[in-house]
Amino acid sequence: MYDGLVSARPDYVTKNALTSGDLTNYEYIFSTGNYNKYTGAKRDPDPAIVKPTILLTSGVHGYERSAVVSLYLLMRDLCSNNYALTDLINYVNIRVIPVGCPCGYTNNSRLNANGVNINRNFATSRS
Repeated sequence: MYDGLVSARPDYVTKNALTSGDLTNYEYIFSTGNYNKYTGAKRDPDPAIVKPTILLTSGVHGYERSAVVSLYLLMRDLCSNNYALTDLINYVNIRVIPVGCPCGYTNNSRLNANGVNINRNFATSRS
């Protein structure tokens, strides 16, 4: 589904592999960059300004597929409404990881390939 957004809106949406192998995981990046490819006009007044990034994830519990579809519907609707998407990503970059646990998604399980529930396994640091 998400690959269709890349095909339909290559000016806004790119795809990046996060892992490799049989269960490759991807992120989709929604961003205007610093120019409009149709007009050549700069969107950001200063390309040195770093826009904040919003990270949206779903599919952390592989068998909870409705979140993956819901996130797709949100991003599809933003892509179909040029003004809403442009207004949003002029100010922020959006990174979407639609399937946080591809093994769980493939096997209809909460566990990754190592038998770990990644929703309960976030790194922490103490300073």
